[in-house]
Amino acid sequence: MALETGDSETAESRESERLASLHSYGLLDTPAEPQFDRIVALARVLFDTPIAAISLVDQDRQWFKAREGLSEDQTRASRVSAVTQWSMTRCSWWKTRARMRASPHSPM
Repeated sequence: MALETGDSETAESRESERLASLHSYGLLDTPAEPQFDRIVALARVLFDTPIAAISLVDQDRQWFKAREGLSEDQTRASRVSAVTQWSMTRCSWWKTRARMRASPHSPM
């Protein structure tokens, strides 16, 4: 789908609103909090995955409020690359999960 004239201005406006909203929460660069850590630990167990995180995507970085299986507390990334990485990881995870379920030797 091609962008029409004015769409980039709308996208920029939405991105500005998203960033303002993100910053209004006051969560970026704050210390770890047990409630977020518990959510990540639960997600990791429920989805049987080596990595789980709650990430906030700022203008030029993806910052992890809580994480398991990752040593870094942030990655340098634009919103587009962070969303793309998430989509690719999610798609790959679901495909792997489906293959494991279809296998007669799968422990699932």
